[in-house]
Amino acid sequence: MNIIVSDHSGHYYFRPDNTLIKESKDYYLPSIIEYLELTPAIVIRIDRAAKGLSRQFAHRYISQYSYGILIYPQVKEQYFNPDQIVIYEKAYRIEKFLPFFFQETLKTTLDSTTYISDNFFPMDEIKQEEEVVSLTIGKQIYRYKIPLSNLLKDKIFELMENITTLSSLKTGDLLFLELEPETENQIPKARQYSDILLSSSDKGKIMTITIR
Repeated sequence: MNIIVSDHSGHYYFRPDNTLIKESKDYYLPSIIEYLELTPAIVIRIDRAAKGLSRQFAHRYISQYSYGILIYPQVKEQYFNPDQIVIYEKAYRIEKFLPFFFQETLKTTLDSTTYISDNFFPMDEIKQEEEVVSLTIGKQIYRYKIPLSNLLKDKIFELMENITTLSSLKTGDLLFLELEPETENQIPKARQYSDILLSSSDKGKIMTITIR
């Protein structure tokens, strides 16, 4: 199974399936992590395998959607300090790049950082009216607007076309479309012992996570 994440601009990347965790469960913060950045997402499940798919036919390959939370762990500075890293490659002085590579790799591959609700809903339930998703961390609330039905579907179909130009989609693959916050450049952050709630104006409570 593939987990494919798309940001607001349509750029996408793959996460390994060891990152996937279903429903409301605690997240145990590794000792090397300083804090977590969180992003809610709409999740689309692929019904049929596809390759070289045109967006005009993409609707035939999906029927359900759900919600999720993507966790991007931020590593404590002492664990990627270049002064503490020994590299035996002298030609390109790779030690200057390694800390960045280490940090960016952990953001998207650390276990149990891709949360998905157990509940899936028919694509037809996506409404042609505004729906707001809220991410609550402690007492702080972050709001995200889900695009209207036609706009969201167009975005999904375009993503599926772009992915299958270079890669294959398999039955059961999951597409995570990151939601854009109402407040520009706002990135929710959570630390140990934070309580997290994802809810929507249409579906109510979706999932909860406690950072242990």
